[in-house]
Amino acid sequence: MTFLDKILAAKRAEIARAKTRVPQARVEKLAAERRGFRGFSAALDAPGVRVVAEIKRASPSLGDLRADLDPAATARAYADGGAAALSVLTEPAFFKGSSGDLLCARQAAPLPVLRKDFIIDPYQVYEAAANGADAILLIAAIIAFPKMFKRDTLEHLRSSGERISIAVMPFQNMTNDSAWDVWQSGMQDMLVTYLSNYPDELKVRQTEQTNSLIKSQGLTDYASMTPFLARRVSKKLESDVFIYGSIKQAGPKMRVNAVLIDTKTKEALKSFEIEYPSDEEMVFPSIDTLNRRIKNFLVISTLKKGTSRDQQFYGNTSSPEAYKLFLSGNEAAGSGDATTALKLYEEAVAIDSTFFSAKAYIVAQTMFRGNYTEAKELCLRLYNERDHIPMIYRGNINWLYARLFETPHEAIKYLRQELQSHGDRAVVYYLLASEYMNLEQYDKAIPEYEKCLELNEEWDEKPGFSLFAELGLAYHMTGRYGKEKKLYRKASKYYQDDRLITFRQAVLALYEDKTKEANEYIEKFKTIIKEYSPSEAVIATNLAGIYVQAGIPEKAEEYYRQALSLEPMAPKRMNNLAWFLIDNDRNINEGLDLIDKALKSEPDNYTYLDTKGWGLFKQGKYREALEFHERSWALKPVYDHEVYLHLEAAKKAVAGLYPGGPLAHYRINCNTATGRVALCWMTRRAGLPPVLCGNGSLELFDLHHHLS
Repeated sequence: MTFLDKILAAKRAEIARAKTRVPQARVEKLAAERRGFRGFSAALDAPGVRVVAEIKRASPSLGDLRADLDPAATARAYADGGAAALSVLTEPAFFKGSSGDLLCARQAAPLPVLRKDFIIDPYQVYEAAANGADAILLIAAIIAFPKMFKRDTLEHLRSSGERISIAVMPFQNMTNDSAWDVWQSGMQDMLVTYLSNYPDELKVRQTEQTNSLIKSQGLTDYASMTPFLARRVSKKLESDVFIYGSIKQAGPKMRVNAVLIDTKTKEALKSFEIEYPSDEEMVFPSIDTLNRRIKNFLVISTLKKGTSRDQQFYGNTSSPEAYKLFLSGNEAAGSGDATTALKLYEEAVAIDSTFFSAKAYIVAQTMFRGNYTEAKELCLRLYNERDHIPMIYRGNINWLYARLFETPHEAIKYLRQELQSHGDRAVVYYLLASEYMNLEQYDKAIPEYEKCLELNEEWDEKPGFSLFAELGLAYHMTGRYGKEKKLYRKASKYYQDDRLITFRQAVLALYEDKTKEANEYIEKFKTIIKEYSPSEAVIATNLAGIYVQAGIPEKAEEYYRQALSLEPMAPKRMNNLAWFLIDNDRNINEGLDLIDKALKSEPDNYTYLDTKGWGLFKQGKYREALEFHERSWALKPVYDHEVYLHLEAAKKAVAGLYPGGPLAHYRINCNTATGRVALCWMTRRAGLPPVLCGNGSLELFDLHHHLS
């Protein structure tokens, strides 16, 4: 057996395992849905020396080349150094590569990416497209398996880029001056030539082909061409869009107008107009400006064809380069890479300083990372620009302002206004649901999440993984377990290995006493979360969270103690266990001792102050508790409903509004997730009706007190 035979044998086994995990039909569907291909050949055809830079961890002959290789950082360095494209080794057994390396590289740099591997099966072609590759490299596989590549496979992948086909009509001379007749076909030819430079996005019908068809219709004078005839020609050319323009003169000024018309619907998509002095020397620079504007609109329109309606709505830029960066930023944000997303959004704004949506996304990503001080500064800067921002985009900025400086009540008001002004948008319903979750109003959150999911399905768009996880949480907290289970079955069509959804499936299985099924989900969850390289303490903390939400406090305590034993000096671990012990009345004194140690390290941590106050409240020391809750409230970076409820309870207790048993009354009305789920568990075990319960956080891995 040759060394190549060994490689191919390993590759066949790898492909067989991959097909078991993700069937070929599913991979083909993902490849067909893929949008936003970057032109690899076009990148190499540009003038000058064009370098394809390789990302490679190891080789069979030399062993490890870079054991600590960071694909994202390497890709950015290559892009900054002027590389035209990237080549990423994805072969795992001999070169230590992976599809993850390719995805990281693609998200980190705006360059086309080639998958370098031993391609021996059509499955790999679809897999490459689904995983973000823009091209594939055929090495030994082409020789060994010449019948493997069917033409329709490659053509199918190429057509999935969905280029817009365009027919440019001759411009009509409406000046009554025959000297301008030459520019009828002259402007047409200049525009065709200019647009043809963007073959990855646009498919342009050539001038001779268009004009030959026009003449075959019996027309010799372009000035008398009607929109009806132009559309007929465009249909014969099978063009999606045709450009119908005119040249006019008003005194000393010339005016060139061009309208983009949808061939199928006859709808005018966009109108462009350029005005310049009646001087032939000004024709070329003016037409260049017109060509650039038309090209930008068409390229952005092509890019939008592969995005959701929400992304299309927020794409307020005339720069294709900025919009490409914006879309890449959205990809990175969707995969959880906030650092790369921020960098890409910032690069988009550097190209187009009026790209307000990208600015808003920068604020949002900064906020989601927990950098509230910076997010507030950025938000204020953007908020102060709102008078110069089109009305259609102000709602998003108002929501960000409310999220950072006001309460969920104001945020809900702004989001409702958005829906009234601009109609149904899935993302707005999702944000509305999130705000209700912040207020622990699960019954109100559920219809908003359901409407978001309904719109995603109606528009044939993939719902976000967090939508399934959060709606599942809302179902769980309102006792709708049947709906919750059905929702996760639907989620499995889109996500097989999502950590948030798997977390929720484990909780539900435990709650329903399906131990074997629960253990399978827990093991799967541990496997998934390890891919993100967290510490063992973080893994233990998350496992504790599963048992907390399933109402099994004994196991939860076991894992919280395990996490603390792994990181005994970490204030966060002390707070996790302290909160659990206090909130569940398991050992309030021990909890207070732990939180005192945590506060010695971080005396101004508002969550630790809240834990301390809650422990004192449980002991009936209401005045002392109030002091800690007031400090916690003053130090909170943004509105925190749980802290608000604790503060209000302490105020009422001090005022004597909880006579004869404040704890029992308060526990049912506004206790946290831990206490509520434990109460659910106890009532279920006692055979009582289920208690409506919930938690005050949106993120399963960032719960306010006990998950981090």
